Amino acid sequence: MTSTIARPEPHIERAIHIESRETSGFAEQIPYRFTSDQLLKMGEHNIFHPDDRIELIEGEVFSMVPPGSIHNARQIGVTRAFNRVFGDEQIVVSSVSFRLDDGSLLEPDMMILRYQDDFYENKVPGPEDTLLVIEVSFSTLNLDRTRKLDLYARAGVPEYWILNAIDTAIETHSVPINGRYTQSRTYHPGETISPAAFPELAFGVSEIMVSPSERAT
Repeated sequence: MTSTIARPEPHIERAIHIESRETSGFAEQIPYRFTSDQLLKMGEHNIFHPDDRIELIEGEVFSMVPPGSIHNARQIGVTRAFNRVFGDEQIVVSSVSFRLDDGSLLEPDMMILRYQDDFYENKVPGPEDTLLVIEVSFSTLNLDRTRKLDLYARAGVPEYWILNAIDTAIETHSVPINGRYTQSRTYHPGETISPAAFPELAFGVSEIMVSPSERAT
């Protein structure tokens, strides 16, 4: 059975084409920079395949590599740890759209959001709604440590964790001031870690970063 893809609205259709200009006799191609609202509208019109994992970073559209088994294991670890302690006053979500600003629409691996009765049905969560953003990093470690770190800090995300699956560590960044995180620390197996918004809660790094089968050896 085939399905018909709805024709995008005119401004979306125009956005798909690449602009060009003449420079010294040569045509210089200028990539079009999308906005968060445009990308959301494209999703509504089925421009992308439902299985595509897309992020908008400073106006550029990136196709995300499907997560592998190591990435999945670390994400399951932090999900299990959080689900045991967080109740109805917070919303713990995985891989949902996160509108950083007009030019960046990301899908963090996990977020803790402030509670809303409508479960964010009427808006895409933004920095003002977050208590903690988490990225699980294996093949994306360099991107998560550099460009995404800068993006989250500039947007005022209060706390950002990188679950470093290469070094089996959790890298934390918090207290953004003037577009930069002013407090950073790395935690290793055997230590405990607490989200800045919930200092009374302590999670074992091993619980998150080391699978039960590995801990048993």
